Amino acid sequence: MNRRLQLKEFAKTIGFTYSPHMEYEHSRRYQHFGVFQTGGSERYSSPTIRGSITVHSIRCPCILGDFNFSSYSSGSDGDGYQQLDQLSYLIVHLPIVAIPGLRVDLESNRFAPVDGLLKNVLNRDIDFESDQFNNKYDVRCDDRHLAFQVMHPAMMEFLLDTHPSGFHIHGDQYCCANGRRWSIAQFSESLEWSLRFFELLPRHLLDRQPPTTD
Repeated sequence: MNRRLQLKEFAKTIGFTYSPHMEYEHSRRYQHFGVFQTGGSERYSSPTIRGSITVHSIRCPCILGDFNFSSYSSGSDGDGYQQLDQLSYLIVHLPIVAIPGLRVDLESNRFAPVDGLLKNVLNRDIDFESDQFNNKYDVRCDDRHLAFQVMHPAMMEFLLDTHPSGFHIHGDQYCCANGRRWSIAQFSESLEWSLRFFELLPRHLLDRQPPTTD
């Protein structure tokens, strides 16, 4: 079974809708997440899977799929050529108080490019009381107080136990992507991990109004 058929079947299994069409608005709508600025001028999402998940009893829009982008490589003869690459992503519009910008990455990825619109504010990592956590993860946020609220002791323990590659939150949007194309199992694992992460978000940060994708 080819990848598109696998993703279509996966969408059906979890009760989401599947679209095979090229969707070009991701680079604009989610430009604050650096993965959507990857590559050259050819950028689009396809296929795209949409649905909703429940976060603290509130239904939240969820989008996942493959992001396609053009890149350039050099051949053995020294000539350059363009190729199409893919990375997978998961986006959830959360019922939370808008967060200016929170990025959590594995410490080994700390020198990766910072998201486009956040690079001026996320200029240094935040240290927490746990040396084990500080050695494992790089946390950047322009609101230190808010970062400490989100990354409370139980949340840090959860990350240390489950070893995610990282996630970013901007406003009420959550993005999980590691720059690679996921298998169907990895899509499912990322969704399940994110649901567990959302349950640990402090309730006082929640906005009781259902979020939208507008």
